[in-house]
Amino acid sequence: ELATLPDAPQPKSPTFSDPLVHASAQQVLAEIARSSTPNAGFVERASALMVEQACRVLEGKTGRHLPPDALQLGRLQGVLEWIGQNLSSELSNAELAERAGVSESHFRRIFQEAMGMTPHRYVLRLRLERVHELLTRTSFSIARVAAQCGFNSQSHMTACFAAAYGITPARARQQARA
Repeated sequence: ELATLPDAPQPKSPTFSDPLVHASAQQVLAEIARSSTPNAGFVERASALMVEQACRVLEGKTGRHLPPDALQLGRLQGVLEWIGQNLSSELSNAELAERAGVSESHFRRIFQEAMGMTPHRYVLRLRLERVHELLTRTSFSIARVAAQCGFNSQSHMTACFAAAYGITPARARQQARA
């Protein structure tokens, strides 16, 4: 079983007009709220991106396109939180769009605009971060980690993990223990 972490109070999520600043802030807050020991490297990189983009916005260097409106960002925020809480479930674009209350094609478009990646890529990234966390913080079997992170098979998880990190899950676990 997963070790249960003490329930930390959930901070009120700020909303930013720039979609990249908003998405970065949400990711930092989610990472901090998700674990008693957040991934410092991830928080640092996301925070640096957020600050860099905020400076670009203030300097007027972000282009002329309009960001998604507040309603769309609100819809996405709820979906992003739900994704983070349900990584072990099958998370299809159709289901995510339904949760956002929009059509699947509209959901893919607003998600891409706001997050800079497809919903599938985003879910995969979160799952792989969770895989890495479980590999380094638990003694769960690799098959169990795969199942708890929403992968249909250990081999699929291993292939995705190796493509993202350049090493196998077993090797990542060995390096973390060394």
